[in-house]
Amino acid sequence: MDGGALGRAVGPVRDEWLDVVPTFGPHGQIPPDGREEVLAGIGAAVDEAGGAFTMRYATMATVASRVS
Repeated sequence: MDGGALGRAVGPVRDEWLDVVPTFGPHGQIPPDGREEVLAGIGAAVDEAGGAFTMRYATMATVASRVS
């Protein structure tokens, strides 16, 4: 799948997605018991969607240099 020059469409499957969810956003801040409950809910939603989904994203970079 091609999302264009700045984007790419990927289709993580349930377990792959649940492995990375705690690494971004506020999910890593949730205490372990609560995090497991949230991940179970996310897993159920992915299962309901057929076990995989397409996520579109874009990567951007900013570069700066110091001028003396």
